[in-house]
Amino acid sequence: MPSPLTGVCFDASISGGEEVIFKGSRNARSRSDHQFLPQFLHYKESNMSATTELPSVDNIVWTKAISAKGAAYETGVANVAPSKPEDDDSVKAFQRGDKNPFTIKVHWPVGDNSNKIASVNLYDIAGIMKYKLYNNPGTGNWFQYVLDVQTNMNYKYKFKDEEGDEYTIDAFVNGWHYVKYNSTAPTIIQVSSKEGTGEEKTGSE
Repeated sequence: MPSPLTGVCFDASISGGEEVIFKGSRNARSRSDHQFLPQFLHYKESNMSATTELPSVDNIVWTKAISAKGAAYETGVANVAPSKPEDDDSVKAFQRGDKNPFTIKVHWPVGDNSNKIASVNLYDIAGIMKYKLYNNPGTGNWFQYVLDVQTNMNYKYKFKDEEGDEYTIDAFVNGWHYVKYNSTAPTIIQVSSKEGTGEEKTGSE
């Protein structure tokens, strides 16, 4: 069926619970069109047209969720095997769960669908590399806004909007993660996580 986010036709199959897997490829492009890095998914910018919202991946798993204020939203992640650290220090940190809880003030208004480079604080503290927040294109879409975030750390991220609602992404793999949501004040003003054993880190962009 046609995907509301990409305008590409996919075969949809339901895989238990509330997860829905959309499978397909953009305009019959081969898998060689994608470039992958060992620690996180990386997509060619040439695969992102002016009206394309999601990176061109073969599988995205969408999961239904309920926000802090009780509103329905959905999160998405590429259906790939989890990344594994390669060097000894990274492996030890990975096994210990060496993370700090954090709260970072941000200002992400709804804009175009171009990737924004994250600030130094977002990268160093939260492991967020890029992001973008934009209107869900097309007609008949249930969710008005889409947030894309590229991460290289494994956190349960909470994104708070100006309405005071929060949406959680469980970034159990490195790479691109997505949130589709509705809000009367969609600008994201805070990114946080309570995971970790160290002292909470705070800051702003």
